[in-house]
Amino acid sequence: MTISAIYDDNHEVIRHISVQNIITERKFRDLQIVEQNSVLKKLAWSNSHLVRKPIASILSLVDLGKDMENTEELKEIHHLINRCSVELDNITKEVSAQIDSRNLEGFIEL
Repeated sequence: MTISAIYDDNHEVIRHISVQNIITERKFRDLQIVEQNSVLKKLAWSNSHLVRKPIASILSLVDLGKDMENTEELKEIHHLINRCSVELDNITKEVSAQIDSRNLEGFIEL
């Protein structure tokens, strides 16, 4: 709230006026931004750490298996790639659940 004096021609205060701003909506929006930033930080961390590990493993296993001819070794590489894929899928589902649980649908603008 801001209170200001109103003066007459002789510079005498003749009355006061107050202006009041309702900031509830702005405060709510500020809290939404803080929440969004928290989610985005977690997503960035997930992308740089959690997601990167299985992707790097898959890339390495594919590279390793390119020149293999032994069926048993290829089956083992296939098994390991599958495990990494499942791990990556679980991470993706967890990130999605985190976003959904915070009810940010429509708030994060892409």
